[in-house]
Amino acid sequence: MPVKRALLVAEKPSVAKGIANLLSPGTRSTAGAAQYNRIFELKYRINNEDYDVQCTSVSGHFKELDFVQSHRKWHSCHPRELFQAPITSMVKEEFSDLQKQLRQLARRAQLLIVATDNDREGESIGYEIIDECRAVNSRIQVKRMKFTSLTAHQIRQALDRLVEPNKHEADACDARSEIDLRVGAAFTRFQTLRLQQMYQALADDVVSYGGCQFPTLGFVVDRYRQREDHVAEDFWKLAVRHEVQGEGAVDFQWERYRLFDGNVTQLLLDRCLSGPSPRATVTSVTAADRQRWRPAGLNTTELQMIASRKFRMDPQRCLNVAEKLYNRQILSYPRTENDTYKADMPLAELVQHQTVDPRWGAFATNIVTEGPNPQKGKSDTTDHDPIHPLKHAAPGEMDPDEQKVYEIVVRLHPYHLRSRHSKVSDGCRSAHSWRACLAMPKAMSARSLLKSLVSVSTQRVCKLLTADFLRSTLTQHGMPRPFRSCKRASNSIQSTLQ
Repeated sequence: MPVKRALLVAEKPSVAKGIANLLSPGTRSTAGAAQYNRIFELKYRINNEDYDVQCTSVSGHFKELDFVQSHRKWHSCHPRELFQAPITSMVKEEFSDLQKQLRQLARRAQLLIVATDNDREGESIGYEIIDECRAVNSRIQVKRMKFTSLTAHQIRQALDRLVEPNKHEADACDARSEIDLRVGAAFTRFQTLRLQQMYQALADDVVSYGGCQFPTLGFVVDRYRQREDHVAEDFWKLAVRHEVQGEGAVDFQWERYRLFDGNVTQLLLDRCLSGPSPRATVTSVTAADRQRWRPAGLNTTELQMIASRKFRMDPQRCLNVAEKLYNRQILSYPRTENDTYKADMPLAELVQHQTVDPRWGAFATNIVTEGPNPQKGKSDTTDHDPIHPLKHAAPGEMDPDEQKVYEIVVRLHPYHLRSRHSKVSDGCRSAHSWRACLAMPKAMSARSLLKSLVSVSTQRVCKLLTADFLRSTLTQHGMPRPFRSCKRASNSIQSTLQ
């Protein structure tokens, strides 16, 4: 009995290569009609049957939507007709060789396995593949393999649990593409033709419209106007810092925060420093425990925010670097909004890879020993897992930007897997903080302060000595509003302040 043939098609060449090497290490590739989409041949057992598998790929979407020929030219119809005009799906000209390769491979295959990304976009690309293969082989059986990272465990598990393609998800993605085409084309033609009649300078330009670009442009314009309308104004504030040699320091903030009059602020400072030996008095110290929840799984937005805040790396650069690490099978798929791990993920195995690193190996070993206990997040989607490391990578294996992104993922990954037996088993950790209320000297009386203010400017007195100012500054024996600490103090500093 002849061995059956299976055609496995991934979404990009690097994924096809990764799948082939995981299923059959050392698999060689051959060239087909598509120069950049190599073909890997291997043997594998699927559903208890032996198959000769040909593994290849596409390069994302290779088809596009467009209006039929009668509506493609700008003056062929009124822009409003584009909302109802017929559209068609066609292979992009630059992917004609890829179309030829898919059809050649599908003719002799009994089974087609779609191995695109596990999301709506991947489902839509999958149906582009299915349509081309069925065009030359209507009897080919079609299955979908779903995986979220290029690991041997996930790839083999996905092949053991093949499912049916989801036409509803593909239709949802295609509907969005159709809406973008109709709205973008209609409004772009309308406003371009209209503005070209009004402004000669736009005679050769296109004024495009997009459902995403216009709201984004609105954000930019609003921010620009805020910056242009802002009027800078000088202000002054008083600050107190208490230092203990060899122990540390604690900063106090003025409860009033700031004043917009330098002369008044200087008078208040002179008042605090008046007298032969001015000293501040700690009127109260309160201690409190704070709890911080350990982070949930890492999604794309959080990764980009951390990279921007810690390394000044722009979001697109961060995502490009993460995708490079994904293609090298170092990180999981980086485009995900999920922050909750699936129950069947081999988390202990993933953390075990990090135990050899001198920077965080001891921490990872502790998690492996006691058992991972992932923190549940707010989003639990079924497409991709949170971003996590797939293996250990030494610094010498990556460029500087890759090291930064990799370290963000690795350092966060074990932290939110802290063991159920650790001190943060309830999902949070505690921290102690102290808040001290500090009163400054009151050597200058309220009457003296009032006389000083009058000597500065009668008009400013009328403006500044409002009821609130009098109540907060001239009452309570002429005391200014107290300073309050905003930074955590150590035990030694606390005892010193008391």
